[in-house]
Amino acid sequence: RISYGSPKISDVVFDKIAYREKATVTFEGKYLDQKLTFDVPACSGLKEIGTVSLTKRVFECKLVRPGSSTVTVNNSVGTKIYQKEIVVPLAQTPMIQMVTTMGTVLIELDPVNAPNYVDEFLNDIESKLFERKFFYSVSKDWSVVAGGMNPSLKMENVNEYPNNLLTGSIYFSYVLDSSNAIVSRSRRALKRGDLWRLNDHTPIKDFRFQLGDSSYICETIFGRVISGLDVIDNISRVPVMNIDKEYVGRVVTDLPVKPVVILSMTRAQ
Repeated sequence: RISYGSPKISDVVFDKIAYREKATVTFEGKYLDQKLTFDVPACSGLKEIGTVSLTKRVFECKLVRPGSSTVTVNNSVGTKIYQKEIVVPLAQTPMIQMVTTMGTVLIELDPVNAPNYVDEFLNDIESKLFERKFFYSVSKDWSVVAGGMNPSLKMENVNEYPNNLLTGSIYFSYVLDSSNAIVSRSRRALKRGDLWRLNDHTPIKDFRFQLGDSSYICETIFGRVISGLDVIDNISRVPVMNIDKEYVGRVVTDLPVKPVVILSMTRAQ
């Protein structure tokens, strides 16, 4: 059935609004069976479900951006026909405690400015993806990189990020939250990127603590060190060696001679 009236949205209804929870989002109105563009910034993976009707369009998603954001609907020619502000409450800013063989680091994440990255990182923490992995590239007073390898020098963490999160790449690093991508890197910034295996370009999850300015690199800052920065400093200064490609599928430089292992990464709040 084809409608001939101008589409009109009367309301948008969420069955629940909670950070990192799935939600059903229902748009109500008239003549809604036309081509419309729905934008819900708080959502990740917005997907339409059910049958399109004249009076209702139903979607599902995961709410990953806390705080205030504006839901908008545009018609087929790009004209905004509806907007509504929603607020996703966040009781506590996510904190991660990382215990390593050289000490403990407390990390505060930034889900407001890097919602997709933080959500994916928390998924990895909850699945214990990084436990028994190690810091495989360290540069004195510059940066340290962890994840991607286990202590036997085998590449791991090869799960790709969902395609809808990938918005661009540079220096073998995906940018998942482009609004926060090109910014000056401060000493206390935690960055995360995907490491590529040079032989088959398999993306490998890793993350880095930046200890020096790297404003020329386009990566997303999604958290910062709250305590234990001295631990990161000390890791960056350990003796290093190089490993040939034949052993791990790629050339590894600046690998600590004595492995610095992540013993655990858990939610502190």
